Amino acid sequence: MEEKSLRALLVEDNPGDARLLHELLAEVASPRFRLTHVGLLDQALQHLQETAFDVILLDLLLPDAQGLEGLAQVQVHAPWVPVVVLTGISDEGLAVKAVRLGAQDYLVKGQFDGYLLGRALRYAVERKEIESEIQRHRQMLAELVEERTSELRKANEDLQREVEERKCAEKQIRAALCEKEVLLQELHDRVKNNLQVIASLLDMQADYTAEPEARHILQESQNRVRALAFAQDALYQQADLATIDLATYVHTIVSYLVEVYGNLNGAITVDIQVGNFQLDLDAAANCGMIISELTSNALKHAFPADWHVEKGLIQVELCTQGNGDCTLIVSDNGVGLGSTLDPQNPQSLGLRLVTMLAGQLRGAIEVDLRGGTAFKINFPPSHG
Repeated sequence: MEEKSLRALLVEDNPGDARLLHELLAEVASPRFRLTHVGLLDQALQHLQETAFDVILLDLLLPDAQGLEGLAQVQVHAPWVPVVVLTGISDEGLAVKAVRLGAQDYLVKGQFDGYLLGRALRYAVERKEIESEIQRHRQMLAELVEERTSELRKANEDLQREVEERKCAEKQIRAALCEKEVLLQELHDRVKNNLQVIASLLDMQADYTAEPEARHILQESQNRVRALAFAQDALYQQADLATIDLATYVHTIVSYLVEVYGNLNGAITVDIQVGNFQLDLDAAANCGMIISELTSNALKHAFPADWHVEKGLIQVELCTQGNGDCTLIVSDNGVGLGSTLDPQNPQSLGLRLVTMLAGQLRGAIEVDLRGGTAFKINFPPSHG
């Protein structure tokens, strides 16, 4: 069977280049090319309306089209016909742009023979046919998708009816939940404000008290109320109103205590290491109170004026262990509390509170008095 010849449209305004291309294609034995030559882009577009071509050889420098403008117009008028562009400039950037615009190949004049030219045209036709086949498969796939989508749409309509019925019931539930959330927010707000009022009253009472020991007691009471207020405020800022971000809460407490007691003109560094986990309000408040008591004790007593230490350090660490338990450590490198401290039978009110709060956490206290003071409390994460 005789091989089918390919109809090629040559768009070239240079007669010499056109004649050379005629001669080069005449050398190609298979497939044979029937070449139609025009010198202007408008003529090419007219031929494309009247005749079916298999491939187009397009010069990028024409009297009525410069650069990629001609390729763009050809793509608009005959997107189904493969195009091989010709130019006298070896420019890889231009070649890439031409291919991205839809050209099948890019040939530089004077850098190809008849064999390369014929192969480029043949491959351009084959690639275009493959693209068309892919497009047909895509169309078939699109039709299958549309059919399946129609089935899913019907199923979705049935589901939507069911959803609407549930929405009616859920609307009433949401309304009730919204009302409860408003009431809960109001409760938290009032508790926080009341704690702040108590702290302010203690502060005002301290201003009217001349006795140092009484002022000291009022200050410690105010610190404890502030710790609870900070917990309430941290919970108020949470989205679920059920747990507290420990990192933010602990930093708030310690920053407040440093501001109240100072840090000996920068001689004390407070290092806070809190893991990224959350506790419920009761557990977080207990931890906050413990941290408040131990940190304030360290700030007040661990570094007296006659204690010569290059750098005072207070560390607050809260983390989880491998078994899921939580560990709270408050330590300092100060003068220490002496070797006779009994954590189960402390003498000061602050340490009694620490022991009591640790018990509420169901935690065990360990005290290390070597090189300062370190309190370590292990407790389970759940306290319900």
